[in-house]
Amino acid sequence: MVRRIFEGTRRWGEKFLGDESVRQVSEQARDWYAGTVSQAKGYGAEKIANAAKQFEDALPFVERAGYRVTEVEVSMGITPALIPHFVLERIVPPEEREALLIETRAHGKWTHNLIVSLFKAADLKGRIRFSDFSFCELEIEAGIIPNVTLKFRPDAELKNEGTGPETIPPLAP
Repeated sequence: MVRRIFEGTRRWGEKFLGDESVRQVSEQARDWYAGTVSQAKGYGAEKIANAAKQFEDALPFVERAGYRVTEVEVSMGITPALIPHFVLERIVPPEEREALLIETRAHGKWTHNLIVSLFKAADLKGRIRFSDFSFCELEIEAGIIPNVTLKFRPDAELKNEGTGPETIPPLAP
């Protein structure tokens, strides 16, 4: 179907513009597309490199927010992304949170938003319940459209690894 539409459009163009004009337009379109794709690839690599630098600068704040980084993924698709994975190691008391948020606000928007996301995930850990499953990991996709994913695994699995819900004290009310 698409091929028929393309062929019909090409024939119409040849009829009204001539064979040579259609070939020139096709070549120009191909060159434009190749240039655009090439430029987008460079743009994506530049954005990922920038996000990686910002993430590296934010690591001391991540640790103070009670998290440990377990791995970092880099996605280089059409929408590139940096995807760090975190494990919650301790719940940060409210007064320590406030001080850290003030400090990160001065450090920059990217770092501040990352720490806010980590604190929100820590708060959600106790509110989202699945029978026999517990919060185990968090991943934040820093891309064109940011995304936060909370991961839950069976309690028995986590207990065997020594990372079950009983290893992280709850936030005092």
